[in-house]
Amino acid sequence: MQLRKGMKVSCRIGEVVVKEAVVQEEDGEFYLCQNEKRGASCENKLGYIYSWGVGNGDEKDQRIDGVFDVKLLSPLTLDDIYTGCVIKDGCGERKILARVDDVVLVSCDKRFDTASRWWTIQELKDSDFKVISPVSEEGDEVEKAIKLLQDRGKIKDGKIVVE
Repeated sequence: MQLRKGMKVSCRIGEVVVKEAVVQEEDGEFYLCQNEKRGASCENKLGYIYSWGVGNGDEKDQRIDGVFDVKLLSPLTLDDIYTGCVIKDGCGERKILARVDDVVLVSCDKRFDTASRWWTIQELKDSDFKVISPVSEEGDEVEKAIKLLQDRGKIKDGKIVVE
C-alpha cells in the first residue's frame, strides 16, 4: 500500500511490532511517527516520540527500510481521499481518478476508467458519499500529471486551462 500523509496504520519495523503509527510527509519523504522504534527523524512527529523514514512511501521503499505488514487502522474520510479510492452513494460506486486540493475527478458508476465530473469534497459530503476502499496504485501517474499541470498554472479552480 502506498503511504499517504495522515494515514493511521499498524506495521512491523524489523522485528518490532508497531500497533499505531501516523504517516507524516516532509519534503517528499515519508515517515512513520510512532512510539516504538527510533529511526530517521522528521521535524514534526505529530505528538509521537519517534519517527521512521520510509523514502517515498511505496512498498519497495517500505521493504528496503525494513517496514512490513502495513495495515490501515482507521477508515479514510472524504477529507482524506486520494487517487484510487473508491467511494459510494445511493446510486453506486465510483473511483477517484484525480485530486487537486479539495476538488476530485470522479469516475462514472462502476466504470472506473471513465471520468464523470469534478466534485468538491463538500459536494461529496452533501451527497452522502462514503469511502469504501482506499486500495489502488494505478492513479499515481495521473496525480503526478495533474501536479505538473498545477505547477505550470494550467489548472485553475479545478479546471484545466487550454490556451
